[in-house]
Amino acid sequence: MSRKQTDSDLVKIDHVPDAVWLNFSFMVRESITATEVRTGMEKSQHLTSALYFGTVALEAFLNEQMRAHMTSEPEEAIVNKLRRAVLKDKIKKWPLELLGKSLNINGKNPRFDYRVSRRS
Repeated sequence: MSRKQTDSDLVKIDHVPDAVWLNFSFMVRESITATEVRTGMEKSQHLTSALYFGTVALEAFLNEQMRAHMTSEPEEAIVNKLRRAVLKDKIKKWPLELLGKSLNINGKNPRFDYRVSRRS
């Protein structure tokens, strides 16, 4: 990321990294670090950070997809949609709007019963 000094003494960043990739990579790094630390407290801190980064990566991905879906809408409508929806609603409702079908997030797959044991 390159930085440039501006007249207002603020640093202007001329390249903003992809939020999805950035948070995903932070999540991976934190999960790896959790395996390298010595104490349970450190491990807990890194795993908690990994969960936060994973959640942010998911929301950034959904926002990115919705923004692309709404290209014909005014910017104000897009910003309102992205900022007003809570993550739970984005996960439950947006796939239907984006893909034309909802996601199965309750863990039950009607096509395959995971409880069926393998035969010996």
